[in-house]
Amino acid sequence: MNLLASIEFDCANIERAINQSNYDDNVVVTVRGEEAELAFSNGFVSFGRVIQNATKNTVNCIISSNAFKANYTKYQIVIGTHSASITAVNMKKLH
Repeated sequence: MNLLASIEFDCANIERAINQSNYDDNVVVTVRGEEAELAFSNGFVSFGRVIQNATKNTVNCIISSNAFKANYTKYQIVIGTHSASITAVNMKKLH
C-alpha cells in the first residue's frame, strides 16, 4: 500500500454523533494539506489531526460508520492508494 495520508481523530465527538442519532451509514474522510475531516451524511463533521500527508492532492475515503462503534479514545486512519486501515487506541488517564 502506498501511503497517501495518516490522520488521527478523537473519539468522543464521533461516538456521540453516532450514538445520539443511531447513525448507520458511511462517513467520508477528507484530507487537504494539514486539514482532516470526517463528514457524516446527517451534517455532522469532526475535525482531526494530520500526522502525515504524502500528496498535494485532496484525499477522500469512504468508511463504514460501524468501524467507529467502540469505546476508544482515538482513531488513527491510514489511507493508501487502494485501501485504508483504522487503528483504535484506548488510552488510560494517569490520575
